[in-house]
Amino acid sequence: ETLKLESIEKLNEIMNAPQNDPDAVVPDYVTLSANVSFIRRENPWYACCPSSECNAKVVPNGDNKWHCDKDGQTYDHKTNRYVLQVSLQDETATAWATAFGDQASVLMDGVDADKLEQTQDVDPDAFDMAFQAAQDK
Repeated sequence: ETLKLESIEKLNEIMNAPQNDPDAVVPDYVTLSANVSFIRRENPWYACCPSSECNAKVVPNGDNKWHCDKDGQTYDHKTNRYVLQVSLQDETATAWATAFGDQASVLMDGVDADKLEQTQDVDPDAFDMAFQAAQDK
């Protein structure tokens, strides 16, 4: 169930409720309007299985190949999947949230994580600018 909230202050109250009341119910999803005030640049993606239906993390196997424990396959390449840590802000408070995959790609103006990884290696200023452009939305 999705709960629509008016402010981050209300979100913080709901998320902290279990500390005060162990029986408090925290919704799986919430919607609210807020600005993205900051996106962490550290570890903005994970190495992901290139199989379109998998999305599991892959690990290098030492032979310039990538192994997926979920499907048991070894691949010549990987793909990157966003897992962005974002700071949200409105007039009442701030809160940290995580944006995954397609939603994070929208936030990053459609720049996919593979392209951003290449940019990080060759043009650190452009890498930083991609995050700057996504902030204050």
